[in-house]
Amino acid sequence: MKNAHCLLICLLLCLNFSACKIGKKATLEVLIDHPTNFVIETVFCKKLSENLSTLSTQNDEVMLIGYFIEKDSLILGQWNSRVFNIQEENSSLNIDKVLPIPDSGGCQLRLFLLEIDTERSESELVNLISQSVNLSPTQIKEVILDDDLLGVFELKLGEQPVKKHGQIRFWGIHLMDEFEYFIEYSFK
Repeated sequence: MKNAHCLLICLLLCLNFSACKIGKKATLEVLIDHPTNFVIETVFCKKLSENLSTLSTQNDEVMLIGYFIEKDSLILGQWNSRVFNIQEENSSLNIDKVLPIPDSGGCQLRLFLLEIDTERSESELVNLISQSVNLSPTQIKEVILDDDLLGVFELKLGEQPVKKHGQIRFWGIHLMDEFEYFIEYSFK
């Protein structure tokens, strides 16, 4: 009986260890303690926000705006991309923009993805977001009116290590259109 219990325990342990290897991809997550740069590598469009209704334009004009914000809401650094015209789903744009992280002992990264619907200039839109960067996404939507805020990504820096590589997903439904964007990034 004792041998049967030992055999059963050994069999269960073997099955448990082999189940860990089957179907699970081993990934090594590299962390960085004090990164000096945030790199926006690519923007990938899986679903356009202008794609479902017959009134949709079947293309998106998108823009990224990024901020580094100190704990007392002071903007330490700001960057915005040009407006990208994306006409196909499952398309990718190489950005490769290096954003130096301010040496403040801790700040927050806030990244906005906008789909532009009005005739407002890029500089006007950047100014509106800059003036309301500390508001909630709902409040920002009210400020920018027709321009669609597709999402806001926030990350506190300086308090704990961050993943060296990552992906941000912006997904949602606006009126009758669904959208899905991915931003690939890294810290250096």
